Amino acid sequence: MSSPKSLIVALLTVLGSTRQLPGPPYFRNSTPHDLPHGALAGDLGAQAGDLWNSPPPADDGQWSKAICKGKTLLTGMRSSDLDAGLLLNPPRQSARSEFVDFPNEFHEWNYRQRDALDDNLLFGEFDWFWGIARALRDLGVSQKPTLDGGKNFINKMFHGNLDLAESGTTPLPDQKYLVDGKEYTATGASFLYSINPQDGVLMALSLSSPQHAVASWNPPLPADQLPKLQKSSDVAWGIWKMRAGTNVKNLRYFLALTVINELTNRILIRATGGRVQPWPGVTFTSETEEASALLGTPNSVAIGYLLMQHKEELGNRWVSAVRVFHCDTDHKTPCLLYYITDGQ
Repeated sequence: MSSPKSLIVALLTVLGSTRQLPGPPYFRNSTPHDLPHGALAGDLGAQAGDLWNSPPPADDGQWSKAICKGKTLLTGMRSSDLDAGLLLNPPRQSARSEFVDFPNEFHEWNYRQRDALDDNLLFGEFDWFWGIARALRDLGVSQKPTLDGGKNFINKMFHGNLDLAESGTTPLPDQKYLVDGKEYTATGASFLYSINPQDGVLMALSLSSPQHAVASWNPPLPADQLPKLQKSSDVAWGIWKMRAGTNVKNLRYFLALTVINELTNRILIRATGGRVQPWPGVTFTSETEEASALLGTPNSVAIGYLLMQHKEELGNRWVSAVRVFHCDTDHKTPCLLYYITDGQ
């Protein structure tokens, strides 16, 4: 019988699909990169058992810059909408995102929601695949997908028509759409999340932004062809709002799994003193320098902006603590847990 690792390698030929897609340059696995304001989850290839290689700790310049950014986000989360807007660059009279009308925003910008378990059942395997089940049990929340009687919806938001691209009927570069009279091109961007509105849990499983998704296209896609709706904070909010409904204010935990961004890893290595521990790991409360540095990393700014830019729906919710640990996987890739709290 095949080992679990060899099974995963065989199944995960591309991000988010068990079926062979048309090859490069139009599809590629998720690799380390910075998403704009983005929470970057991991390369699914890492799930095949590659041991995570710890980078050197952040230098003083990286550490100081992350602290500054994290403190600004914390201030914005706990401030009024007006004061939060003034912290943005350039300053605005409101921090509110321009993307608030979901699901219409997704429709307008050519995103299609898919049940990720239709593509790959492993995406709902929280125990040995994602290695997060023990942490979820200790938090007292569901550790199973809805398919197995749990409360977690596993959804993928895909930019373009995946079925047409897979079949070869219409490759991504030929998939065009109009917004305000301007023509744009589908990119194949993919945002994979687990959403549990009842328990208040949102997990970023694997993300590939429009900019990253077309990075290897030849000829390259002009920058003005990328959708304006592309920041992971906006996509995460849209997915949460659509699933949560009347429970939209019940956002209590945000998790970023299999963190592979180098800068984030360098920051968390410095914060933890050089070694990422298994669950329960180590927790830093918001008043600490370590928490500010972690909140200023590429993986963390998405939850910061999400809370900062949707005060009308969420109130002044903020990240009160950040926990660093590695999930129960062979590769021991770091994971981040953000505790979200009400009040000033």
